Amino acid sequence: MSTRGPIAKSHTAARCGPHGLASKVEPISPSDRPLPTTAPSWLPPEAQEVYRATLPALVGRAGAESVEVLCGYALAVAELRRQTGAARPNRAAIRAEHRVVLAYATALGLSPAGRARLPEPKRVDPMSEREATIASLVR
Repeated sequence: MSTRGPIAKSHTAARCGPHGLASKVEPISPSDRPLPTTAPSWLPPEAQEVYRATLPALVGRAGAESVEVLCGYALAVAELRRQTGAARPNRAAIRAEHRVVLAYATALGLSPAGRARLPEPKRVDPMSEREATIASLVR
């Protein structure tokens, strides 16, 4: 199966199509449980830092079911940073890790292509967005 085009029933799919299928598409929304503002304790400190920094960008777009994907993204970014800061960086490993980071970013909607394929974010309580921003600043 091809991966071209928007995901079925996404906000982008509702806007496009041969006959403007906006009326036939039901919006998909993340679960009502928000992402936890604290990183899991099993994440290394570098990955916890990435987790906290990424959290504000996901408020309203991802729910608690996305914790595993966000943790995978944080681990991949931390590993990429470690590899690029090495005395003798392995370019093939860096390219491979970059592909992993890009795949996670697309799945979470952190890249432009990923954002286009995700549903429209629901209206978020400004207090929860503020809490996520504060949580990203607290170490």
